[in-house]
Amino acid sequence: MAVNRPVSPTVSIVIPAGTAALPVLVSTLPAVAEVIVVVGRDDDTTRAVPRAARVIRQTRSGLGNALACGVAASTGDVVVTMPGDGSCDPAEVPRLVKALREGADVAQGSRYRVGGRNLGGGGFARVADRIVLWFMSVLFGCRRTDPGFGLRAFWRDSAAAVGLPRVAGHEPCRGDGPEIEPLLTVRAGENGLFVTEVPATAYPGGGSPGLATSLRVLFGEYLVMRRAAAAPPPESIVVMTGRTRAVAPVVEIGFHQEAPQRRQWRDNRFDIPERRMPSRPNLRVIQGEGATGQTRSGQTGSGQQRSSQPRSGHLRSVR
Repeated sequence: MAVNRPVSPTVSIVIPAGTAALPVLVSTLPAVAEVIVVVGRDDDTTRAVPRAARVIRQTRSGLGNALACGVAASTGDVVVTMPGDGSCDPAEVPRLVKALREGADVAQGSRYRVGGRNLGGGGFARVADRIVLWFMSVLFGCRRTDPGFGLRAFWRDSAAAVGLPRVAGHEPCRGDGPEIEPLLTVRAGENGLFVTEVPATAYPGGGSPGLATSLRVLFGEYLVMRRAAAAPPPESIVVMTGRTRAVAPVVEIGFHQEAPQRRQWRDNRFDIPERRMPSRPNLRVIQGEGATGQTRSGQTGSGQQRSSQPRSGHLRSVR
């Protein structure tokens, strides 16, 4: 997406507050620029939180809102999100960063690619993920091997297009809860980001949004995109200033100038020479012998009615 990206980027890791495994998770992270732990609005911040972590509060509740608040507070060139329940291996963070340095906008962990494993789910979870992936492919053309389980990395300049919910406001919005995982998988591709999948291992303890919840949010996202595509363009607004402008008589001038041109084009468009009828001599009737002067009333000069017999006379050609 961007061309001027650092070769050795700084990394920020965002972790929503999880279980008691959080201190162990943070202690095993690789060396990064910062670690951000997001806690709830009413959570007690005096509990055991590693000193190396930066603690912030989320504006609403839910996993999606926690991720959005943590990403907004991060300062690194690359942002890595991972669950705080210990279901992801921190040793896989360098592999995600490497995929970004090789040209990807988003690197997403996949349990079902070659080299990945799913140790935290049974056969039903695998079937449910396949159903979700099928709907992603049909509705959005998004072809992935994993709908998402919390392990993801992306460049900070692509954070706005990843698809996280808004941070401001107290009213809940779509994506605030655990359903954010399939939404992020779909939105990143819809927003034009280059997404690559990195094999990863999921351990027991990770939660999932469930099949019904995933399908509900996917259908909702599809309807929102359809309505946005069918919406008419915004109307133009004309501000009346009360000023008038003189209008030049362009129409009249154009009419008088174009009339001869249209006539000339109409006469010559077929490029056919003008055809003339063959000439004939102009004939004039000359009163000849035997003819008497006739008035307009049909009477002769002597006052008698004209005869029904044809008059005789001579025709002479007049040039």
